[in-house]
Amino acid sequence: MSARVYVAALDAEELATLIAILRPQSPFAILERPDKVGFPSRSEIIVAAEWPVGRVFGKEMELYWEQKDVLYQTRLTCTDASLPPNGFEESLMLAGLEQDTTWYYLWGEDDVAIGGRLDYSRIIPSSGRGQLGVTEYRDQSGRLIFYHYIGLRREVGHGR
Repeated sequence: MSARVYVAALDAEELATLIAILRPQSPFAILERPDKVGFPSRSEIIVAAEWPVGRVFGKEMELYWEQKDVLYQTRLTCTDASLPPNGFEESLMLAGLEQDTTWYYLWGEDDVAIGGRLDYSRIIPSSGRGQLGVTEYRDQSGRLIFYHYIGLRREVGHGR
């Protein structure tokens, strides 16, 4: 199924409302600020004003935001044909591109080389290395055109 990409500039209140609407269908989140990277559980409330960069996502949808001054530049990627929320414009249609999903390893939870310990346990419990699922869209020459996150999991079948 082809995905569509929509963009909008939202204020903090609009973004918070949209996150609350989309969070039930997007079980994963990665939140970023200069001092921390967060991986909240599905039940945790996300306060966008505390995270200048973030995304909530699942297999069918990803909402990404990045704060620019007082507004948040947002990008909504969805695979269903439903209309985007008010204020969003379609920026990219991915029909006709080759699509593939790859699972990439995340930084090790005990590796402090990036400035602090990462804790994936609230979002992907159990053991094994964390992995991030990414759907990539490429043109006929193999050039990467777009990507979006679809999930998080622990590595399958290898243990620690």
